[in-house]
Amino acid sequence: LFYEENELLINPFLKNKQAWPRFILQKMDWTIRDQDSYPGVLYSRNSYTGEGRQIESMRNIFGEDIMSGSVNAEYTEFNKPDKIKEKFPAIFHFLPKLEKLEKIIHSPVTVEFATETFNNKSLFAVLQLNKSEMTGRAILMAAIEMYKEKLIEATDIIDLIQTYHLKQVFSPTIDEKDLDKQKLFCSGFAILPRSAISVNIYFSAEQALKAKKNGEKVGFCKEEFVPSDTVVMSEVDAIISLNPAAIHVVTACMRYGVQAFLNLEKQGVHLKSKQLINKDNTSINEGDWITLNSTTKSIYLGKAKMRPARLLQFVDGKEVELENGKEIVFKKLAKAYQKYQEIIERLKQSEIAGFNELIKILRNEKDNNNAQHFTNEWFKRNEQEYTEQILKCELGSHQEQQSIFLLLSLENKVNFFKKIIPICIERNLQGYTAGSFMVGRFLTIMLPVAFWKNFSEAEILFLLNESVLFDKYIHILYEVGERNISKARHKILQEGLQEINLRTSNTKNFTSLKLAFNNWDKLNKIVSFKLDVETTKLIEELKLPYGKLYDYTKPWSLSKLQKICDEEKISLPDENQQ
Repeated sequence: LFYEENELLINPFLKNKQAWPRFILQKMDWTIRDQDSYPGVLYSRNSYTGEGRQIESMRNIFGEDIMSGSVNAEYTEFNKPDKIKEKFPAIFHFLPKLEKLEKIIHSPVTVEFATETFNNKSLFAVLQLNKSEMTGRAILMAAIEMYKEKLIEATDIIDLIQTYHLKQVFSPTIDEKDLDKQKLFCSGFAILPRSAISVNIYFSAEQALKAKKNGEKVGFCKEEFVPSDTVVMSEVDAIISLNPAAIHVVTACMRYGVQAFLNLEKQGVHLKSKQLINKDNTSINEGDWITLNSTTKSIYLGKAKMRPARLLQFVDGKEVELENGKEIVFKKLAKAYQKYQEIIERLKQSEIAGFNELIKILRNEKDNNNAQHFTNEWFKRNEQEYTEQILKCELGSHQEQQSIFLLLSLENKVNFFKKIIPICIERNLQGYTAGSFMVGRFLTIMLPVAFWKNFSEAEILFLLNESVLFDKYIHILYEVGERNISKARHKILQEGLQEINLRTSNTKNFTSLKLAFNNWDKLNKIVSFKLDVETTKLIEELKLPYGKLYDYTKPWSLSKLQKICDEEKISLPDENQQ
């Protein structure tokens, strides 16, 4: 019954594949037989440090007691197997399998097990086997060590060491002197450990995206986040949820390296009329600065003064004051990071073909010039693959695709559109079917006059139409409801977007097109695809004199047009010029 009523919710996780509920029958070990029987979790690499192995276990209890957190399990850390031979003989005999499992799975592994002992014989049962979730420090150390041991390849490194791992290691921290001045607003559960960030808070997707477009550091706050919110979550810098979040929120935050604080309602925090109010009746208004600190698991009022991470300074060769024992750790981490950078540089110089590998490498590239050069060289070798990849985009992947597009040179941007436009027209792809509105998304930035001069009237018409369809998608995201985007997706495919009227248009975003092109009357006569009615309205607006689009009597309005003209090195058009 749940599956039938929530099929649209489940489909995104199954990537729209047909599936039916199943029963799983599982034989359980008797871990409460005696003190030599026990459940637990075995980590092939220490999940906190990356060095050695780790056991989380407790004698004579059921396994769910550990998984639910209802008991305080005992932690055993060890480097040499002999250390656990007497205390955990069943685990000792299983240890040789760990390296084989790591090589098969290409990752450190976490083994959920149960051991039942009877008549001096132990049965070691593997209940679950997963890739390990580790701290940034741990995965950096473990991945490099596994690479040296030839258990994984260089391409596995960029799979294992994610953006959020590096953010944990190199994230700025709040200046200790400033930390004492911070006024506590509330506590919460933080997703990413060892990170701190100051953001402007917003309570709607529309305002959050608008602020982000204006260059602000944005924290998006809601009572509850749902799978469709990943479209917005990937764009912002922090997530604040009043309710406990589902796994998709955690996964998205870890993937994009976005800090998240969850379950604020447990601390007596509530939302009311675009205000976040705590148990002491202190309020935060939309647009206010707040600071999230996962180390203290706290949210503070105002903007904090940050200082660079000590490890980053250490890696850069700067003198850093360290506590006793820390220098050894920092030296090991610095050495591992240096090796990681060497691996990434070698991967850049090799002809990687995969789009996903490109994204992973760019996530870790700090130098924008290097990123641009690498991306453009990759594009020249893989133009067809890139085009097909864009057409396969799904909602929620816009941010990564946009970041790649922005790195392309003007020439390659033109080449991309020159390639994708005829494909879309030939295959009858538009809006949602053209990469989930990705083609229109690329046009949200103002492209220069030199860009538009490369396209014919038919191509310009297609691009304007895609821009309108993207705006309509955003309209649905805002108005139909972020919670119901899965149903909205079906509505888009079944009913189309023709009935949606846009309240505002992005006419001024095409000022550079207007400066490059003036044969507007010809556009509507060459339609070779289904043209949205709002596209016709956009063309009519672009035909208007410049004085209708910009108020020449008001400096603040005219200065915007003047700035565009200055950048293009052309004279300001007359206000009556069309």
